[in-house]
Amino acid sequence: MGNSRRGLAGVLFRFRQAGMAILLVLICETTIALPEGKYLGTITLAFPLAGQTNSFFVQLRCENSYWELLLDSPKEKYQVFGSPEETIWVATYPSPRPPGSNTAMIRVFPGSRPFIARSEEHVWVALLSKSTFSGRPPIQDAGLCMAEPSIITHISIDKQDVAPREMRWHNERADGKGSQGRIEGHFKWMASTNMPTGANLPMMSELAVYLVNTNGDRSLVSLSAFTIKGIVPLDAPPGKRPNVQGRHVVYDHRFSDGWQRPPIMYDVQNGNIPSTKSPAVKQLLAKLGYSADKARRSKFAFIVWASAVLITSGLVVLALMKTTKQNKGRTQT
Repeated sequence: MGNSRRGLAGVLFRFRQAGMAILLVLICETTIALPEGKYLGTITLAFPLAGQTNSFFVQLRCENSYWELLLDSPKEKYQVFGSPEETIWVATYPSPRPPGSNTAMIRVFPGSRPFIARSEEHVWVALLSKSTFSGRPPIQDAGLCMAEPSIITHISIDKQDVAPREMRWHNERADGKGSQGRIEGHFKWMASTNMPTGANLPMMSELAVYLVNTNGDRSLVSLSAFTIKGIVPLDAPPGKRPNVQGRHVVYDHRFSDGWQRPPIMYDVQNGNIPSTKSPAVKQLLAKLGYSADKARRSKFAFIVWASAVLITSGLVVLALMKTTKQNKGRTQT
């Protein structure tokens, strides 16, 4: 996969606190507001600085809390399988391949959201992101079309919209002292329609990513345009796993210590990615310095910390209410 395909994904990061890793998992969990069906369309992804444009046929199947996305072109084929538990991204290489070479590359993420995949993220934010981005900004995010934490500063969304109509964000690092530049993102609907269910969805949308230097000069890094050309009933339920067998390169992001993952050779049987509890997975990751037990301890520590904050806050509120009541009684006396 070339650098242009990754967009800004080359700027990988490690989470600076264990809590941020848990925040990623919480952010990723999402339910689908999009009416079930099969959505057909196209997406073009341009990198002006590199003078390159990629075009894909898009097919999205949605049912309940599961979805399957296909991006297909004569040269490349990408699939995403989303569920509340995890998202599996697969790049399938064309045949025939040289003997002994891999036929696919796989990335696994926690929760129902794709990352480090510029076009796939655009489709996701356009149709499947309502429950993630329906709050009031500013909102901390794991990073949309930029592989580092970001701050969402503007969201425009109506009750019946399946996703934000417009959204602006920038990398959180740019707000720190000594920042050498800024990455900005802008998503907006260009045309919309309403479904018989009452849901509004974008028939056309654009997503742009910019680099802004210290002088304020902005350079367009990437621009994608997603168009929905048809919506039909489901002809099959969304797939839940890739159709791959054997040993494949897998980047496993299901652990708490960040995005940066070296390629690991997993044995994939019937499309099933080995569980994080698998002894074989633990052994492989231990050799690379990663630990599933550490991830669980970090999650437990975060839960304990969050619970302590909630309990303390509750005690403070009760104390204030008691003090107010006593003061009120003295006043009446």
